[in-house]
Amino acid sequence: MELYKQGHIRPITPVKTFTATDIRQCFDYMQSGQHIGKLRLSLKSQDTFIEAVCPPKTMILPSDASYLLVGGLGGLGAEIARWMAEHGARNLIFLSRSADAESNTRLFRELESQGCSVQAIKGSVCSPSDVKRAISSTRIKLKGIFNMSMVLQDASLLKMSYDEWNAATDPKIQGTWNLHDASLDQDLDFFLLFSSMGGILGIPGQANYASANTFMDAFVQFRHSSHLPASVIDIGAVQGIGHVANNPAILNRLKLLECARMSQKDLFHAITVAISHSLPPQTLDYSRYENPAQFITGLRDTNGMLDSTGGKSMLLDSRLAAYVGNSAAVTAPTETKTSANKLNHFVSSAATDSAILSEPSATQFVSLEIARWVFDLLMKPVDDDSEIDLSRSLVDVGLDSLAAVEMRSWLKSSMGLDISVLEIMASPSLAAMGEHVIRELVRKFGGDNKD
Repeated sequence: MELYKQGHIRPITPVKTFTATDIRQCFDYMQSGQHIGKLRLSLKSQDTFIEAVCPPKTMILPSDASYLLVGGLGGLGAEIARWMAEHGARNLIFLSRSADAESNTRLFRELESQGCSVQAIKGSVCSPSDVKRAISSTRIKLKGIFNMSMVLQDASLLKMSYDEWNAATDPKIQGTWNLHDASLDQDLDFFLLFSSMGGILGIPGQANYASANTFMDAFVQFRHSSHLPASVIDIGAVQGIGHVANNPAILNRLKLLECARMSQKDLFHAITVAISHSLPPQTLDYSRYENPAQFITGLRDTNGMLDSTGGKSMLLDSRLAAYVGNSAAVTAPTETKTSANKLNHFVSSAATDSAILSEPSATQFVSLEIARWVFDLLMKPVDDDSEIDLSRSLVDVGLDSLAAVEMRSWLKSSMGLDISVLEIMASPSLAAMGEHVIRELVRKFGGDNKD
């Protein structure tokens, strides 16, 4: 302090000041690595108003409890298991027909490295004996159940066989009943069902699947009337994980899902809210259907929905009157196709025809899309492709480890690729990163699309 008072030590200069409402821009500017001196947030601006926000609900799962996860090991269940481990869960039981698959070994080892005890029960939720075996295998009290089981057998209702109907409905209808019956003697905190927005809106060719999901919605009411915990989430497509992420061609066939996608973060928020509403309400009004333990997620972007459906059928449904009631939003012009749309279209096309990945232009296209995204993240937008030098490394253009984490999430959500931060940072050039992404896409789609 004496040196400061004597003038030998001076404040860091220059100082760039941001208002409190611009805190995000402040961190983005700091992350770009271009600033000199000191960044400061001012809370004294007279012309700004700081809006108070409620902190998001958080979830702490007791470590002295067991949780049963049914189905979903293809992607959705794996990410939910990781999320549970991060939030305190230490005893996980998986019931799945593919529980003993080689592909699940890595997940189970990862969970065990986080201190989790993992039990994998091979069986079907449609079998009462398999469900009872899974629940009886718990060494610690069972406190929660997730039913994520899903089988799709799409066909026109007039051409759908009885077996196809049962294949889609049994895991959700009979499976839910089996879980309910086998857990009646358990003191559960939650009984969470994963339904679908398809049960609310209806999707062509999925009458069986929609029927199963509406059953789940109603089953929550039934459990509440029996004074038992239950909740249900009607989800759309989740970016980067789940059936749609693993089968991008579905988005080409069902354009509605493009506007019904939700992020993984949104999914985990939805699970948190659903669990917090699991307990039956104090009073049940059977004269009207209103239940905070059921909610639909993922719908957004009315303009995009109008564009993808031609403004027809679904949006004329009176049940969506409140959603599309804003005439300004309905009549707003459709924006031009963005870079993200082009990339999504490329990945969807590759899923149905992997030959396009070997075309000379594929690597160039992906490399440029990666470069545009990186430059936009670093607040260095480019107006012309000629300004992009693909020979430069990601580190050279300013990507640091924090930005690499965001890039990893983007690659996972936009293309379903799991590329580590170390691989991103070690890439010698933007072109090499594009080549790496193409190789990963070939690995993902090449083996499954040989015909």
